[in-house]
Amino acid sequence: MSTMTDEQHNAKAHRKLAVGYARVSTERQGKFGMSLEAQRIAIETFAEKAGYVLLEFYEDVASGRGEKSFHARQGLQNALKHAVCDEAEIIVWRWDRLTRHAGFEKQIRDVLPDEKQIVCVEDASSLDAASRAARHKRSEHVANEISRRTKEEMAKKRAEGAVFGNPEIYSVQPLGVKTWSNTSETLIHKIADVLRHQADPVSLTHKEVAKLLNDRGIRTGHSNDWTASRVRAPRAKAMKLLEQERAKYRMLTPLFGAF
Repeated sequence: MSTMTDEQHNAKAHRKLAVGYARVSTERQGKFGMSLEAQRIAIETFAEKAGYVLLEFYEDVASGRGEKSFHARQGLQNALKHAVCDEAEIIVWRWDRLTRHAGFEKQIRDVLPDEKQIVCVEDASSLDAASRAARHKRSEHVANEISRRTKEEMAKKRAEGAVFGNPEIYSVQPLGVKTWSNTSETLIHKIADVLRHQADPVSLTHKEVAKLLNDRGIRTGHSNDWTASRVRAPRAKAMKLLEQERAKYRMLTPLFGAF
């Protein structure tokens, strides 16, 4: 565990101190996935926006299940000791990164009595702006990483003889593309492209999708601004398009989505 620098000591009187903690469950996630890095990016962004001095970052590649997992995670133990030593808060991306054990609350209170010393980026309520910035930064990283890995896997498959770019891919019956006008089809593809770069497009509300489109200057087929009601039907078609694409990529690239 590192000690505070002079700069960090001087900052203590003006800014809150924190340590970051991230966890993935398996070696495969830690080695081949993006979760640890994505959590780090979110936590660092949150700390910066919320006015924290981030003293150190700790991580574990270990299960969060069961009573013994608390003591088996050296990264978590170090993070707790650091938080107690420097009267700092612990910032995590999500509560389940701390634990999946029902008795965890008692375990952690024995070390860190003040539960307010643990801050969850995803569930933040009093620091909404910082939390939102961190979520967006993580979403951007996740989307970029998925895109990069998908392209790498597709390149490998092409080298093995796989054929992509089937001109009939967007004309299958479930999508009913043949019944759409060229303008409508292009618009659906634009919406799909915006959704494709979101970490979890399914969880977005229609209002949030409308704002994303408006912010990017994408207009409706009648050149109007998007509203929640206007975006409902084309968003559903765009999601079907993405589902079809993902199904094809998943079939050809075994690692796709395993992050």
